[in-house]
Amino acid sequence: MERNSTESGKLVIGLGYNYEYLSKAMVGTEEWININNERTNNTTYSIFLNYSVTDNFSLEAVIPFRLVTNEKILFRGQYDKQPEGGKYIRDTDGLADIVVMGRYGFYPFDNNLQMAFGLGVKLATGDTEAQDIYGKRFSDNLQIGSGTIDPIISFFMAYPNGNWLSSLSALTRLSLHENIYGYKYGNEYHLSLGMNYSLSEIYFIKNRINYIFTQRDTYQFGYIAQSRGGETVYMSPGIGIRINPEIKFNVDYSIALYQRVNEAQLMSDGFITFNLNYSF
Repeated sequence: MERNSTESGKLVIGLGYNYEYLSKAMVGTEEWININNERTNNTTYSIFLNYSVTDNFSLEAVIPFRLVTNEKILFRGQYDKQPEGGKYIRDTDGLADIVVMGRYGFYPFDNNLQMAFGLGVKLATGDTEAQDIYGKRFSDNLQIGSGTIDPIISFFMAYPNGNWLSSLSALTRLSLHENIYGYKYGNEYHLSLGMNYSLSEIYFIKNRINYIFTQRDTYQFGYIAQSRGGETVYMSPGIGIRINPEIKFNVDYSIALYQRVNEAQLMSDGFITFNLNYSF
């Protein structure tokens, strides 16, 4: 698989799909009893745009649309606005937080090794005011938007060797402010090691190890939000198809190898991702 290079005037348009089903209750590193049989479906459709202003500098944007459905079984009197208990369903959908970024790439060692640095922002474009049928606002972690503008820093490195392509990438989202509800999301840190192998001019296989660390969220005046934050290690095997030199399709499934959460949280065993890219 070729490197993620830039070329002046090149435009890449991508479509993405990501689905995650969270139903596994965890405390620390141990699976726990899911008393309310709670589960959350997270579905994200994304539009990816990349335009190469020069051979070294490009502008990127990710425009996500999210659908979130949370349901659980409540016992009688457990929820003050549904005293009779029973199934309780909350769902919301719409435009989520858009990410825009500028990226500078270069080849420090005679075009063998590619490196790129990126700097951007996550915008506050997603809705933060979704309510259930009783008029109660969803918890912040179920809203499709964060309500804050946060800086993002990224790094990418790739090395091709015959049919092999090795890569290393890192991304950090820094949460600097609270939203209008006094909620501040924890910083996120992502690290990924990947390896791609071209089986032919058409097919390639790939695998990545992803490490994600999220700091605790906090409420106004620095109070810690319980059941938020932790770390996860995923293995993400996948396969790709070069439909033609301009169109590429790939799919991967991320499998959780290690999970550690702060207090009780809902987690998933993995998630599936589809991507289709067209460049011209």
